[in-house]
Amino acid sequence: MARSRGINVIKGVAESLPFLDQQFDYVLFGTVMCFLEDPLPALLEAKRVLKPNGTLIIGMLDKNSKLVKSYEARKENPFYRDAHFFAVNEILILLHEAHFKEKEIYQTIFARLEDIKQPEIVKPGYGEGGYVIISAQPRL
Repeated sequence: MARSRGINVIKGVAESLPFLDQQFDYVLFGTVMCFLEDPLPALLEAKRVLKPNGTLIIGMLDKNSKLVKSYEARKENPFYRDAHFFAVNEILILLHEAHFKEKEIYQTIFARLEDIKQPEIVKPGYGEGGYVIISAQPRL
């Protein structure tokens, strides 16, 4: 579908990206972390392909949130049935191990999904929302 829309598609995996070093200003891991057995190699690859002042953006479901606890209790969602969720603190530790420094953290999805009728607010930090965005840059 992407090719039919003129988008250049390159097949790869997060742990071994098919790109040269320092190619990108941004790398986005949108709901990817929970599908990696070991996220550290993927973070190291992101660091490798980022330019020195580039930014890694991670969108993740927080293991400590009510949203994820409901997914794990029911295991009904076919998309997340085999996911391994991480707490934000766990990802922050891995980011530091991969020599990143976090810039900003935001959160959203505070209500039960079935109760959301309009876009949720976005708040700085984590610990309340089910979905968290972390931006980080390589430590120089």
